[in-house]
Amino acid sequence: MALLERHPGVGIDQPGAAADIKRVDRIWCDARERWGEKAGGPYLFGHFTIADAMYAPVVTRFRTYAVHLDSMCLNYMEAILNDPDFVAWETQAELDPPPEPYPG
Repeated sequence: MALLERHPGVGIDQPGAAADIKRVDRIWCDARERWGEKAGGPYLFGHFTIADAMYAPVVTRFRTYAVHLDSMCLNYMEAILNDPDFVAWETQAELDPPPEPYPG
């Protein structure tokens, strides 16, 4: 996972990528509309759950490639990216040495 990299727009217009992005967008919006907003929190089901932990890498990937999403999904992404545990994770990634090159 390349947490700190940024490649705005790279590859997101390819048919497979576009379909996957749209699918995740719908999943997130549906969860937020059906459960998250009613529960009163910023996460998929209101409060932070394992589903949010599972989607955190997807959130970072969408940020890396500057994916365009529904505003509800962008708000969800911001909730993940501003979560104190995520901020600690990202802060540590900034301090860690870069990964060694893959010997392949």
